[in-house]
Amino acid sequence: MKRFGYYPGCCLKTTAREYEDSLLEVCAALGLELAELEDWNCCAPVPFYDGNGTLAAGLAARNLALAARTGRDLVVPCPGCYRRLRETALDLDRNGALRGAVERLLDPAPGAPVAVRSAVEVLWREGGDRIAALLRRPLTGLKVACYRGCRLSRPVRIAAFPGGNHAAALEALVAATGAEPVRWPGAAECCGAVLGSTRPELVRGLVERLLAAAQRAGAEVLVTACPVCLANMEWRRGRAWQGTLPVLYFTELLGLGLGITRAREWLRGHLVDPGPVLGPYLPPPVRNGQPLRTRPAPGSPRAQRNNAAGRPGPG
Repeated sequence: MKRFGYYPGCCLKTTAREYEDSLLEVCAALGLELAELEDWNCCAPVPFYDGNGTLAAGLAARNLALAARTGRDLVVPCPGCYRRLRETALDLDRNGALRGAVERLLDPAPGAPVAVRSAVEVLWREGGDRIAALLRRPLTGLKVACYRGCRLSRPVRIAAFPGGNHAAALEALVAATGAEPVRWPGAAECCGAVLGSTRPELVRGLVERLLAAAQRAGAEVLVTACPVCLANMEWRRGRAWQGTLPVLYFTELLGLGLGITRAREWLRGHLVDPGPVLGPYLPPPVRNGQPLRTRPAPGSPRAQRNNAAGRPGPG
């Protein structure tokens, strides 16, 4: 099993628990172990940074110092946290004055450089080939809009990683489940980010434009790696969109394909019910420790056997 350091950030411990739960279970299924940093702190997001850049860099650098002690690459699933930690790591390496100021703030001082990696990149690079081999419930026929938003798209010096890019990696992960990533123009557009709290009407317009673009492209579900994007997509949509186009974390979709039984629990946490779209693909419910027999997922081996035998229902 390959081990990584793991920085969950604030959202995955609060409003994005489905993301953390699905990430950890998918990683375990793929033979990847995420060891959470001890005593991590907030990454100091953009609003904090705008107020005091040196202190914000110090807060981010403290997490990097904790990661350096482990000697492992650091997986950061939240794109906002990923940007802050990766940007700080690059700045400390290139800006001697900033590093000196941060060293005066921290005890211990920043250690050796740490490779800060997104969950999308790590799952694609380290587990992408294993998904097809371990697939238990192929998501055949499901059309998915992959939404990476701002933080995994730009600036390029932060969002890029060696040997690939987040756009291709996210689509490859979705395709590995048997689902079909659709081409659509909003994949890298902004959802409004933190303006969802201060200017909700503005964000509603941005969100509904994105949902409409994904729907026109034929998407039945939208996936993202960003807790803020998902919150805006669910919370800030207008009434007309309440029962349309569910939004999931990409790790939840991977969990469905891998047949992880807890996927049903994750999906219940969403404001827009994905059941009408994903019902045929869900793993069977469990009663007294035993899975109940249900209609098989389209394209699965059991569905193919049933179709061959003339039994379209449960087998």
